Amino acid sequence: MDMTRRAFLFGRQCCTDQSGATGIEYGLIGGLIAVAGIVSVKSLGFKLKEKFRCTGRAIKGQKIGRKCKKAGF
Repeated sequence: MDMTRRAFLFGRQCCTDQSGATGIEYGLIGGLIAVAGIVSVKSLGFKLKEKFRCTGRAIKGQKIGRKCKKAGF
């Protein structure tokens, strides 16, 4: 059997063999959920940090910049 035919048969066998596909799919879904969670927590943390900074500046009577005005101060 020549190499081209053997490679073709191997490729076809890999495409039809579905064992383990569900585990890989669940792994990918879990990874995407983890990435989305990390991004949302980082974004929330930045916004919360900015709120505390603006609140502190307002309490001290310091000048409030554009970022604080955008945040509602």
